[in-house]
Amino acid sequence: MLAPLKAGEPGVVHMAMARQERAMKKKAPRWGWIAGPLAAAAALALVFLPGGKDLPDGYVQGQLASALDTQLVSEGAADGTRVLLSFEDEAGRYCRAFSSGDTGGIACRDATGWKLEAGGDAGEAQATQYRQAGSDAGLMARAQDMASGPALDSEGERAARERGWLAR
Repeated sequence: MLAPLKAGEPGVVHMAMARQERAMKKKAPRWGWIAGPLAAAAALALVFLPGGKDLPDGYVQGQLASALDTQLVSEGAADGTRVLLSFEDEAGRYCRAFSSGDTGGIACRDATGWKLEAGGDAGEAQATQYRQAGSDAGLMARAQDMASGPALDSEGERAARERGWLAR
């Protein structure tokens, strides 16, 4: 004759306990998969959003700093800012000439951030995709005077961006 099975013996499942365990698993959210990306997004927001840190006078912040950090010359304008040229200056800093709306300038990256080294009028043509040839001539001449060598190509820009635009 067969002996009755008891809960806890190998191969025996207590149905009420199994239902309770299943219900508990359904109620408990699994946040592990999203915790890492959320933490990274919060850190980026602190760095790139205006007010994320107080910078000394002469340093750009907000949308312009974000464009200088991320945008490559080959990508064209984004958020009203167009990076025109990237180069290294005599001190070994990465510098970027840009136009934003009707102004432009050259900012160089140091440990604090993007310091505005030269500013100027980029002209009305900067607001559109079509620009008059030579409208950035003064800015480009200033960049050429500051540069220690040729402008960075797209590969050089990508490598500099991966390093956070800090000197090697």
